[in-house]
Amino acid sequence: MFRQSVGLPDSSGTFIELQSLKSSKRLMQGCYYKLNLELLKGFQLRRNETSLLLGGSYDLANMQMPEDDGSELLQQHEPLEPEDMSRRNVPREMPALISSSNDMSLFVKDVDQANWNELRLGGNIVVLYDAGARLNASMAEVAAIFDSRKADLEATKPILVISHWDKDHIHCLKFLSQNDIPKYFSALICVDKMKSVTATDIFNNFMGALGNKKVWCVSPAMRTNGINMHLWRNLGCISIYLGEQSRNINYSGIAMFVK
Repeated sequence: MFRQSVGLPDSSGTFIELQSLKSSKRLMQGCYYKLNLELLKGFQLRRNETSLLLGGSYDLANMQMPEDDGSELLQQHEPLEPEDMSRRNVPREMPALISSSNDMSLFVKDVDQANWNELRLGGNIVVLYDAGARLNASMAEVAAIFDSRKADLEATKPILVISHWDKDHIHCLKFLSQNDIPKYFSALICVDKMKSVTATDIFNNFMGALGNKKVWCVSPAMRTNGINMHLWRNLGCISIYLGEQSRNINYSGIAMFVK
């Protein structure tokens, strides 16, 4: 519905960029705002045809300073229900991934301001921890990153662990269709705090491709001091820890320890 209202094709990215936005109030990171569509339609949307994430941008340099809430582009929005952002599934037991071995190694791929890490046993990728690319990477750049590891992923079909759903940790996964996913991954472990349509789209693709029995989507731990990590599973020599509930998804994600 939103794409239709602003004239974006269904195949475009799910983010828009507001450049030179003017506001008389302090905007808070991680908050939800009601978008004043009537005001936005007075500005020209520039489509981005080269990004998997960014559908387009608005240049708001000529926007007048708002005089009241009605002329604000980002208006107050009531809190969302926690269930609106939750995609967790039924908890199940999970087999040990690997036993400790002297042949284990960690490969960190250089993906600029993003994250891509492989836990390897011999030459085999056992776990891929995040599959990111920088936010402004083009479709061709994202494809090149994934293609450079595609053969090894297809040969070993590792478990994918998504630490959290920030775009620079999942960008390369936007490149994959439901038909692609089973070629490269055997299972998914992730957290249920998804604050974007992009994250939800990727998660739904994995659910459709792998099925509920091969996807572990879990909730962050209950908040204590906001910085503790809580053991979720011991999986052989791998331990999965969960952060605590937080508005900042960097603090409520998954950490993986390897013995």
